[in-house]
Amino acid sequence: MTALLEKVPTLALLALVIALALIVAAGPGTRIGLWDFRFGLTLVRWCVYAGLAAAALGLLDFGASFMTDVGRWSSLLVLLVGGALSLHLIQTASAGRSLPPIHDITTDTQNPPAFDKIVALRADALNSLDYVGTTAPVAYGSEETALVSELQKKAYPDIEPLALSKTRDETMTLVLDLVSARGWELVSADPDKGLIEATDQTFWFGFKDDVAIRITENPEGGVIVDMRSVSRVGLSDLGVNAARVRAFLADLEAAAG
Repeated sequence: MTALLEKVPTLALLALVIALALIVAAGPGTRIGLWDFRFGLTLVRWCVYAGLAAAALGLLDFGASFMTDVGRWSSLLVLLVGGALSLHLIQTASAGRSLPPIHDITTDTQNPPAFDKIVALRADALNSLDYVGTTAPVAYGSEETALVSELQKKAYPDIEPLALSKTRDETMTLVLDLVSARGWELVSADPDKGLIEATDQTFWFGFKDDVAIRITENPEGGVIVDMRSVSRVGLSDLGVNAARVRAFLADLEAAAG
């Protein structure tokens, strides 16, 4: 028994190193094209398992350290790091699965901003740009489907058009400034159409999401700003597109005063 316990610290540290290596490799490896994004997500799943194993072994070693008075703090460190890493990934996945599996978010669900120049850049995209009339499962693993527009309104009722007391040219300037400040790749800015297209890329995995921002004159004065954010791959976006639209429009409203 003693010989077995002596191996626990090494096994715990090895499991933690494997977990950290997996999470480090998963995102950048996908981003630079070493493997498909599905394999990258599989690596994340394995990271969770390795992190849980490290936490369990760290806990065992921490308990044993009270008998041997050796390695107490190192085992506690392995326990905390492995457990925190796995818990964070599990919570992220759980939060994502609580949302409908959709990846196309717009402020105008009846007449969403249409992409123009970006269409050619999505030749290898797995997700379509079709929105109106498109259906999706109401939840992960469910055979029941509903219109994407209905699923969006239920999950993100706050995503709606933004009215500004600005001219279209003034608003376009503000939008372009925010696009630049965020480091998005500007694809097109058409002042005649009041349409701005850009691409954002997630930090870790490098997933590309395309954005269209439409500025139309409001009959009551000022302009109406509509925005659409669509993932190129993935059944679900884990709420990323809605968060992007929400944050951008909030910053635009603040910039417009």
